[in-house]
Amino acid sequence: MKKLLMNKKVLSLIMVLTLVLCASGSAFALTPVTPDYPIDVTVTFEAAQRTITDSQNVQHNIPAVNVEENVSYAEGEFSTEFTVPSGATHELAGYPTVMDAMYNAYDQYDSSMDGFTMGWDTYSNPNGAYVSTLFDIGTIATASGSNYWYGYSWSIYLNDELIDLYASNVQIEDGDEIKVEYEENNVTW
Repeated sequence: MKKLLMNKKVLSLIMVLTLVLCASGSAFALTPVTPDYPIDVTVTFEAAQRTITDSQNVQHNIPAVNVEENVSYAEGEFSTEFTVPSGATHELAGYPTVMDAMYNAYDQYDSSMDGFTMGWDTYSNPNGAYVSTLFDIGTIATASGSNYWYGYSWSIYLNDELIDLYASNVQIEDGDEIKVEYEENNVTW
């Protein structure tokens, strides 16, 4: 009986240590990878024309968007161009990221950058940049509560996989395809 209890205690300790190590992984700093230049990526912005009624019963007319831009970086030519606000830390500054490619693709589309706004989450570790509006289209909540949010927002895909990190925290490589799509999203916490 003592041996069985001891085995359960050891197993419990191993499980707790595993959970602690897995949970703490997101608290570590990002490690930049020296990029191989040149880097050529394609950035596509898409939104279907529709009318969305938000949680306050207000209708929003969403215009159709279908814009594709190619972004290229040669060795020695890259620099982070978007603003990092005071108090925020951009751990991948100086390395090409998904946010850099999106920013530069939008700049090619409209050099005034009208309709493009971004923000910074300085409460997370690591900090990260997110898109607030593209083409003057922002987030629309269709329903929300104390532990859920439903609505429409810009989703970012890298090589057909949804990015679950901030776009400023994901490096790009030559040949990457970035798709930024305005779509319905459901979030619970």
